[in-house]
Amino acid sequence: MQFKRLHNITGNDPALNRRIASIFLSELELFRKNLDAYIKDGNKEELKSMIFKLSPSFIIFEKDLLVKQLESIADINNHEQLEGIQKELDALHEALAQFLASL
Repeated sequence: MQFKRLHNITGNDPALNRRIASIFLSELELFRKNLDAYIKDGNKEELKSMIFKLSPSFIIFEKDLLVKQLESIADINNHEQLEGIQKELDALHEALAQFLASL
């Protein structure tokens, strides 16, 4: 990931980059847990709320396609599709952790 949008928004300010990425990383962890719960019990309402809340952050971190996939999650009944989304979220989590470590 290049983090171009984040740098454009923050003027490439390392302190602000760290703050925004740290906040999103912690919210991403909670979201990933909720996604696991959805897969197990089908609770869509809480998940939809989290998707709505986090969509702007996903876009800041250049995950526009992931937002579209997540917005259609209510229609996803295919376990493989959900696993694909989970893998993408895992990769984003790792990229953010590495980005924070580099600041």
